[in-house]
Amino acid sequence: MRTGIVWLWLALAACAPPPTAPTRMTPQIVADHGAHVFAADRHRVFEATTGALKALGYDIAFSDETAGVIKTSPRSVGQTSHTETLMGGSTTTTASYQRSYVVQLTVERGQTRVEATPRMFADGAEISQQPVWTIGVENNAWYQLFAEIGSNLGAASSVSTAPATESP
Repeated sequence: MRTGIVWLWLALAACAPPPTAPTRMTPQIVADHGAHVFAADRHRVFEATTGALKALGYDIAFSDETAGVIKTSPRSVGQTSHTETLMGGSTTTTASYQRSYVVQLTVERGQTRVEATPRMFADGAEISQQPVWTIGVENNAWYQLFAEIGSNLGAASSVSTAPATESP
């Protein structure tokens, strides 16, 4: 019986996807995963998005409803610590990480598309263009944001995850 369990575990482990390595955030990833369409006018979605960002702990650094842009201030999302021992002494290095969003709202066919581009900082220096992104983690963050926006708008407002913007 024990051998059967080991073989079953090995078989399941072989089917499991490998852990996702950190990657670079691209406009295509944001368009494919970080966008959602809501069946509501831009004003309502703008207000719902601002409220959602605040509910998730972000301060609004800039907003322009006419342009459909909301930018948040970076907020702390974690800290790492690494201790290195050399020749009898040790040095500990600590890094604090912050994240923010740049959100763009556009109207498409009478619905409002929200695209949330995340930004990442280490000790205040932007590292967004580096391969620091884990898509599964980002999908969860986007899901939370879009769920909060949808909750602010009401259940019938959510249409779908948005594809890349179409050309007219």
